[in-house]
Amino acid sequence: MLRRISLTTAIIVLVCFFLPWVQVSCAGAKDSLSGLDLARHDDTLLWLVPLLMVAVLLLGLLRTRKEKPQASSIVSAVCGGIVMLLMNRQRVRVHD
Repeated sequence: MLRRISLTTAIIVLVCFFLPWVQVSCAGAKDSLSGLDLARHDDTLLWLVPLLMVAVLLLGLLRTRKEKPQASSIVSAVCGGIVMLLMNRQRVRVHD
């Protein structure tokens, strides 16, 4: 059950990386930036978001049922924490 939740969460975060993160509109003109745009132009640390989520996906898919789930749970939690910190850091930068 936890394996499915971990994989589903990693897929959701990976998809959300390519969705708009920042939207600005002024006098009818609109612009938006996705996580990919921000990683390419502003903050290279954001490249860790898709890389870590792909690592979680691969680890979850390659893990067999016989292996102990503790190692993959720790890796998933660490990767999720890093991604959360990076996304919060970007949120603070935008709202500043």
